[in-house]
This record gives sequence, C-alpha cells and structure tokens, in this order.
Amino acid sequence: MLEVQRQQQTVTPLPLREGFGKLVGASEAMRRLYPLCERLAAAQVPVIIEGETGTSKEVLAESLHQASPRASGPFVVFDCTSVPSNLLEAALFGHEKGAFTGAIEARPGVFEEADGGTLLIDERSRR
Repeated sequence: MLEVQRQQQTVTPLPLREGFGKLVGASEAMRRLYPLCERLAAAQVPVIIEGETGTSKEVLAESLHQASPRASGPFVVFDCTSVPSNLLEAALFGHEKGAFTGAIEARPGVFEEADGGTLLIDERSRR
C-alpha cells in the first residue's frame, strides 16, 4: 500500500495547454510533449524528429525554431531527396563558380544559409 502511494505522488500532472507554436493537439500524448518542446527549444542541441508521413514533423521543427533563441535567424528547409547525389555536397556546403559543369556562379550551401538559425534536413517521400 505504501509503495502505491509513493508511485501516485510522483505522477506528473497533465499539462493543460493544447499547443506549442503552430503544433496543436489536445490528446494526452501531445499534452505531455509540450513541456519537452519548451526545454528542447531553449537548449542548444540538435534534434531528430521521426514520424510517419503527415505527422507534422516540419510544423514541430518550425515551432521549436520560433520558440528558440535562434528565432530571429533563418529557418531553412532542405529536401535532400530533391538533389541529385552528385550535387548533394555542393547543396550542403556550397560551391565556387566553375567548381563543376553548370556552376556558373558561387553559391552558399544550406549550412551557411541557416547560420544563426535552424536547418531542417527533410526527406520528403516522392509519390
């Protein structure tokens, strides 16, 4: 009986909020997620968001960005499936004019474009 009482005392109350940024959901699972989102947004750590297609991973990433100290910086989405494999390095890190056939001007890569903000590397499925 004493053990049951101890377990009941350590249960975290369910948050009342039903959203985090543009992410909205009132289920118990979502409401338990929002305090974690607040902590992640405040931290200077990389975040991996996994989930099925259509589960709003990009919305969560943008909401984390907007709630973070990096909110004034750019939010850059890079769809790695849209770039041919032979140009992936140039897309990520940039290139100089003439670095390869078709490189008619120097371009920054997405890492440089997202400097001071957030880079979301996405792999949208092709249909």
